[in-house]
Order: sequence, then structure tokens, then C-alpha cells
Amino acid sequence: DLYKKKFNIIANAEILDNGVAVAYTKDQDPGMQVICAQAADELLDMVGVEAAFVAGRSEDKTTVSARSNGKVNVQVIMEELGGGGHQNVAAAQVDKGPEEAIAQIVSVMRQEEII
Repeated sequence: DLYKKKFNIIANAEILDNGVAVAYTKDQDPGMQVICAQAADELLDMVGVEAAFVAGRSEDKTTVSARSNGKVNVQVIMEELGGGGHQNVAAAQVDKGPEEAIAQIVSVMRQEEII
């Protein structure tokens, strides 16, 4: 079941400018933090993808996982959502829905002229 959810996230990902992949699911799962992290890792492994952002709903929050190969500082972007981490691995938990979280990430990246 977790594999199917992860596969669906990856299959529905969108690749934006500069190799930034974004994806979200409306599915809710107590293991969504792991699902999003694994999906972001797999998206980053794709040719041409420089950074990946994946959002999904856990029990009461939306979890967002971000990964980068070093060309995009995902920590700075996750800090804008109230999260943090490392330049290449970061995350956040937010009260908004997954689609809104990804929209906010895209907005931040446009402001920072990443995409």
C-alpha cells in the first residue's frame, strides 16, 4: 500500500524550470512522512532533476519533504514554511493542505528566482 502511494506521487510529479520537481498527494496516511521522503529521494534520482519537493497529509498535518543535489538550497525554502533542515535535505509540517503547501513552495522559488 505504501509503495502504491509513493508510486502515484512520483507518477504525478511535475518538473518545473531548472529541474525542480514538485508533487503532492491528497491521500492521508500515518506513514506519510516516510512516503514523502522516499518519493522526494526517488525524484531526485531522475535525470535532470536538481531538487524535489513532495507533500502529503499525515494524521493532522501536511508533511513536506525536500531534497536537493546541492544546486538548490532546500533548507531556505522549508524555513519559509516553518521547517528546516540541511541545504540538501529539509522538511516542514504545515497546517494547510498538500496542494497549498506546494503552491507556497513554488511561490517562494519564484520570488527567489529559482524557477
